[in-house]
Amino acid sequence: FSKDAAYYFNNVIMIVFTLLLTYMTLSSALPTWLPFGGDSLGTTSYEAIARPLGIVYLLILAVCPLLAWGKTDPKKFLRQARIPAICAIALFAGLAFWWATQFVPSYDAMMAKANAASQTLLEAGPPWYYNGLALVGLLVASLLFFNALFMFVRNVRAPGKRAAAIGGGFAHIAMGVILIGLIGSSMYVYDQTGYVAVDESTGAGEPFEVREYRLEYVSDSIEDRSQEDATVLYTAVFDVYKDGAYVGQASPSVQLDVNTQQQKLNASVLSFPEEDLFAVYRGVNQNGDFSLDVRVNPFISLVWVGFGMLMLGTLFALVGPRKGRRRSPASAPSGGRASTGDAAAGSPGQGGYAHKLDLDNKNIESDDRRSIRSTPLPGGARSSVPGAGAAAGGSARGTAAASVSGQEKSGEGAERSAASRDEGAGC
Repeated sequence: FSKDAAYYFNNVIMIVFTLLLTYMTLSSALPTWLPFGGDSLGTTSYEAIARPLGIVYLLILAVCPLLAWGKTDPKKFLRQARIPAICAIALFAGLAFWWATQFVPSYDAMMAKANAASQTLLEAGPPWYYNGLALVGLLVASLLFFNALFMFVRNVRAPGKRAAAIGGGFAHIAMGVILIGLIGSSMYVYDQTGYVAVDESTGAGEPFEVREYRLEYVSDSIEDRSQEDATVLYTAVFDVYKDGAYVGQASPSVQLDVNTQQQKLNASVLSFPEEDLFAVYRGVNQNGDFSLDVRVNPFISLVWVGFGMLMLGTLFALVGPRKGRRRSPASAPSGGRASTGDAAAGSPGQGGYAHKLDLDNKNIESDDRRSIRSTPLPGGARSSVPGAGAAAGGSARGTAAASVSGQEKSGEGAERSAASRDEGAGC
């Protein structure tokens, strides 16, 4: 397996997903003898395709930074993946505990209602598949988060910082955060609907309970804004308690358009670190009871945080600073021109040519890295050759030259030293 294969499968998944979405969107207009022909598919059908494909797609993104081009060395892969994998397992253990103690009980409670919501959950697959898919998704999100985090840190600390690599790594971290948020906020939403009866004489109402939350009626109001924007606003106010402690006030409302008689439901949201509480007021029935639809959305804040991180990473990758192309020492020696010693010896740029010849010599030993300051040339002139240390960003000012005769040991040693230093710098 390699980066090449990862990019290939990434493109295959995107093409398959696009074709499936196109076919499912057009299915209602297709002949009935085709699969799903003439059927109008709902959201459950799309989610049944998107969830497993999305998890496989993000798994490829999680593993891709650890792969090499062409062929991946298994030992190097395991060495690079060891520490991120340990961190990912620790994160996954925490998420799995939350899944077992919060998500699964919420799913079981929704299934026990035996209503339309439970039927929708059942259409998404049997419980073992539904909950197992969520658990696998949390594992993939943990791997993606830490693999991308370590890749991001390496790119930030690298000498040649690239905006695309840094921004891309940060965007991959964001996708891990988004996946965790989507699993909680789309697969394990707890929904409770009902009525709140209010005694008109005392103004007291029955409490409305949703898991660990309790909503207590406070008041209601009607605001006539027909002269301003041709609407009437009906608002109900509730005090919200979580595990017996007051956490805030919810004020959902119904906005009625006077001209069209259309209603707009304005939800009231109370946000917490691990979940959000959505309260929707749907009006009153014939008995004057308030109709409420209250939902608990876990991990939805991670979706918003992740999308914000994704936008920042993408923006930095697009507009971040770019470094110019690095010039090789052979083509651009220090000072921009040949030394006067080279000119005096009748061989302009001799140092650059010596570098090139040394690079082509495959028999030169690379362990000889003695620093050569300067070597006298015939006629008493001295030639200075930029060292490989300057090409690597260092401040070394070592020089090398070769004797014209090529028979003296000192000249051969100078050639070997210059070549080995160039190879060490990756020239």
